[in-house]
Amino acid sequence: MLRSCSRTVARVFGASVCLAGLCLVMVGCGESGAPGRAEAKGTVTIDGRPLEKGTVFLVNEKGLPAGVGNVVAGAFELSENASTRGVLPGSYGVKIESWKVEPGAVLENGSFSPGELAIPKKFTDAKTSGLKAEVKDGANEFTFALNSK
Repeated sequence: MLRSCSRTVARVFGASVCLAGLCLVMVGCGESGAPGRAEAKGTVTIDGRPLEKGTVFLVNEKGLPAGVGNVVAGAFELSENASTRGVLPGSYGVKIESWKVEPGAVLENGSFSPGELAIPKKFTDAKTSGLKAEVKDGANEFTFALNSK
């Protein structure tokens, strides 16, 4: 009797775990056009050429990140987080990071690199970059043209 009761409890528990896992997968999947979020994508160039790689950050008025997107061959798409595509509409400062040598990379002599930027330092801070983004409901397309001088 105890064994059959234990098996029943184990089956019910196993089924519950599977159902809970399925619910998490269904809820956790990111989606385009998440409620209240607007599509925001665009291009980054440096001296007229697409920026090879980097990261674009939207920064709110408190200086906190509100969206981020990886730059690949000049193109990026912004997301609020890893599971939700798009960002909340609003006015944002923009900062961009792109590295020739990543900070903390191990150099040939065994020391750690402080990093070497691929773009001028002023673009790595939303306060000094001069870049702004006004995200509106719907689809948004931005072009950030950087100069190395």
